[in-house]
Amino acid sequence: MTEVESKIADACDKMKGFEKKRAETGIKQIQNMEYTERREELKKQIKRKTWESFSE
Repeated sequence: MTEVESKIADACDKMKGFEKKRAETGIKQIQNMEYTERREELKKQIKRKTWESFSE
């Protein structure tokens, strides 16, 4: 492999690493959004149940 081919291969490997990191970050962001949505829904349920217990 020539020096130029080696540099091209290194650049491609580096780019693949960046793409993988970007994908992992995207997955984490989605998981965080899902967690936040679920947490907010549970808070609403708790408020409803608390309100219902006071109304009885």
